[in-house]
Amino acid sequence: MFDPSLIVEGVISGLLIGGVYSLLAIGLTIIFGVLGVINFAHGELMMIAMYVTLVISNSFQVQPYFAFFLVLPLLFLFGVFIQKFLIQPVLDAPPDIQVLITLGLSIALQNIALLIWGPNYQSLQVSRNQSVIHFLGYVVSVPRLLAFIGALTVSGLLLVFLKKSNLGKAIRACADNREGALLIGIRVERVFLVTFGIGAACAGVAGVFIMPFFYTSPHIGLTFILISFVVAILGGLGKIEGALVGGLIIGVVESLGGILADESIKQIITFSLFIIILFFKPSGLFGKKLR
Repeated sequence: MFDPSLIVEGVISGLLIGGVYSLLAIGLTIIFGVLGVINFAHGELMMIAMYVTLVISNSFQVQPYFAFFLVLPLLFLFGVFIQKFLIQPVLDAPPDIQVLITLGLSIALQNIALLIWGPNYQSLQVSRNQSVIHFLGYVVSVPRLLAFIGALTVSGLLLVFLKKSNLGKAIRACADNREGALLIGIRVERVFLVTFGIGAACAGVAGVFIMPFFYTSPHIGLTFILISFVVAILGGLGKIEGALVGGLIIGVVESLGGILADESIKQIITFSLFIIILFFKPSGLFGKKLR
């Protein structure tokens, strides 16, 4: 007999993983919203952060969350480097050139990871990462709960930064009107560097939070770039609030799909819902109406 409590636990589990999906998609959507560039290497940035977390935790036998303090600045600086030397020179080039640059970077990072860590799947060795708590009769994974809290906290702080700080307002101005931002004296090139760094850092932090209950491999970025695209487009590409809501929706749908149907077809359910929503709302849930 089917147990209804499985549905509730599925929703809880989906919401928790959805918070990480949201943070990952926020990094992708903020880069597109400001620079107009789709970063196909976004999943590989998360993959790098997952490996760094793995090495730190397994080498020093510490909780993986300590890697946050290294991964955040490391991925930010790496994002600045990518923007400065790879994206900036082709920023005014046709979009297909930008796509080829980020695709090339994606392949390069995959092969570098393959050389360093090998092709096998790897996961953390800290047994405490499997702990659970019981809440109102339901089982809640502690690593997923911590990931959800951490991802929402980082997302909230980023929203406050964008709305309240001078640099955040400059980023929003460049997203709204790049030429207008130049005319009022905003250093657009500097804003682009910071924006790409923030987007890369979001992917890195998402990697830290998901590593305690997931696995990594040189090709794991391909899985997460698909999810982040779905979440970002579903919420409205360029809309941070949309990415936040979209991540929670996709997380719940994916989790329930694995419970109500065979695990192997849960992605079909996720993408089917994605297509249905875009059929009625092509610009995404929070996107502007297309003309």
